Amino acid sequence: VIIGSFCLKQEERAFISSVRLIRTTERELTAEIEVSSDEEREGRLRITSEALKEAADVTLQLPQGKRIFRLEHLKLSEKFAEWDLSDGNQYEFTFSLDGHEKTELAGFRDLIVDSSGRLLLNGRRIFIRAESDFSVFPETGHEPMDYDGWKNRLSAYRKYGANAVRFVAHCPPEKAFQAADDLGMLLFAELSAADGPVLDSDASVRYYETELKQILETYGNHPSFGFLSFGDRIVYEEAGLLRAQDLLSRARRYNPSVLVYTGHK
Repeated sequence: VIIGSFCLKQEERAFISSVRLIRTTERELTAEIEVSSDEEREGRLRITSEALKEAADVTLQLPQGKRIFRLEHLKLSEKFAEWDLSDGNQYEFTFSLDGHEKTELAGFRDLIVDSSGRLLLNGRRIFIRAESDFSVFPETGHEPMDYDGWKNRLSAYRKYGANAVRFVAHCPPEKAFQAADDLGMLLFAELSAADGPVLDSDASVRYYETELKQILETYGNHPSFGFLSFGDRIVYEEAGLLRAQDLLSRARRYNPSVLVYTGHK
């Protein structure tokens, strides 16, 4: 059974397959652009957005296959505004490669835990009031795949005072993040639940590492994506816990804007 979208897409001979936008300092961004090309060629890349002080325009030497190009020190404009709770500031970025365009909607905020253990959003202490979502949908058998369905569900949580939602032992679909972005709500995603010790075998490590990386890659540009756990009340043996700590360090380096934790009991 397939829910959501499933399609085959024909692309140009050289095209942008994915982009990541990372806020590296208060006034600068870094863009990581994955480009796929059928042969070695020269390409002209241009990035435009109202969030940027000026457009970025560079010439790339494209190899055959896939390669990630990293553009640093993209200056934010004076009118740039941070994403915040109840204030879903976002900006559209257009990436153009020799006529092929890809747009990405992104917002930026600073979510950290300070030295005293307090949670700070954009330098301000916040208190999380979260609802737990167990993905129980008896009428349809699955959670919504459309934007309106998620906006209605998250808006109902908000009416009861919630400013965040924890998705127990699963990660919601794209439309949930889009709705939360617009509403100004934080989401907690989790990797799959597991019976027994986790990360105790090579197969388990490959599965969790792949799922973790794909979730961070797919949803990393959403400002509502605030937290990611390895699962719900996970049990680790000694070797599994060491692997989890290594995986945790790599995940935090890969996407420092998401607070990742092991879900250890």
